[in-house]
Amino acid sequence: MKTSYLKRFTVGAAPFLFLSLTALHGGTPTPTPTPSVAPAASPAPMKSGPQQQPAQSAVKVTLLSFTPMAGVPGGKDFKIATLTFKIEASAPVAVTEASFYIDSGAFDDGPAHNVPINLLVHTGIFLGPPGTKVDPGHPIQRTVWLKSQENVYPNWSLAYNQTENATFRWTIGGQPGGGPVAKPLHKAWP
Repeated sequence: MKTSYLKRFTVGAAPFLFLSLTALHGGTPTPTPTPSVAPAASPAPMKSGPQQQPAQSAVKVTLLSFTPMAGVPGGKDFKIATLTFKIEASAPVAVTEASFYIDSGAFDDGPAHNVPINLLVHTGIFLGPPGTKVDPGHPIQRTVWLKSQENVYPNWSLAYNQTENATFRWTIGGQPGGGPVAKPLHKAWP
C-alpha cells in the first residue's frame, strides 16, 4: 500500500514526501538548509553596432537649398517640401545617418499661445553602409523630402501658416549636429 502511494509522487514533490515519511515514521524532521542564491549579474545592454558618432566640431553641415511645400498635404495640387544639405569633415569621420527637423515658431490658437511644434521632418536619412566616411575630399550631399506632421499635431496648419521663419535643426547619427538656424519657411532659398 505504501509503495503505490509513493509511486504517485513526482520528483517535484520530493521535499514534501520527505517530511511526510518522516512524520509517518514518528521522526522529527530536520530542516534542510536552503542554498543561498546570489542575484545574477545582468549582462550589459547590447549595442546594435558601432555607436561612436563624430564630434560636432569634426563635421560641418551646410543647408544648401530649400523648396517649400505647395498646396495642402493630401490635396491634388500638393508638392512636398525638399531640403538639400552637404556634410563635410576636416578629417575622416564615419557618418551613416542624419535627420532633419523644421520647427514652427510660437503660434496662437484662439486665446492660447502655443510653443513651437515640428512642422516638417525627415528622420534616419541613410548616408551609406557602416564604415562610410566623410573626409575633405569626399563630402556627402543629398536632397531629401520633408514629411509634414499635420497628422501628428491637430493645430499644425495654424502653426505652419503663422511661421515666417522656421527653425532648422539636425542630428548626425542621433547626436545633435548643428543648428538651430532660422530660415524662411514659405519661400525657396538657396
